[in-house]
Amino acid sequence: MDPRSTSDLLKEWEAVTGLPDPCVSLPQTLKQRRLAVVEKLTRVASLSPQYYIDVAQALGYDITITEFKVFRLGESSMGDRLNGKDWQYTWRVNSTQLTVRVLKTGQNSMGDPLRSLENDILACAIKRIKPAHTFVIFGFES
Repeated sequence: MDPRSTSDLLKEWEAVTGLPDPCVSLPQTLKQRRLAVVEKLTRVASLSPQYYIDVAQALGYDITITEFKVFRLGESSMGDRLNGKDWQYTWRVNSTQLTVRVLKTGQNSMGDPLRSLENDILACAIKRIKPAHTFVIFGFES
């Protein structure tokens, strides 16, 4: 019955917790599957940047978070970005780890980019748990 040691009931625990995670495309070992169930059962969500940094770190990524603020007279300083009011709901995930996807004949369709720079697992995980009213941008640097 304990998800930390079960083998026979692991599929049931995964069904209860919504696993396997659609963001993870690689096959997982029995130990990794157990850890994923326990992590999901014990996760405490938060709106703080540190929460998203911790989630990314658990996936093996080092990130920083940039929060944007609206430019306001009397509050903002010279040199601050002239962000409009929609920017108060926008934040950026900064990472140095990058996946490069190249268009392949027979696997892509008309309109797909020739090359895209992204990280599917990180982007999937963050987009799935971000607050619904926010917009997240991903920035990858080498």
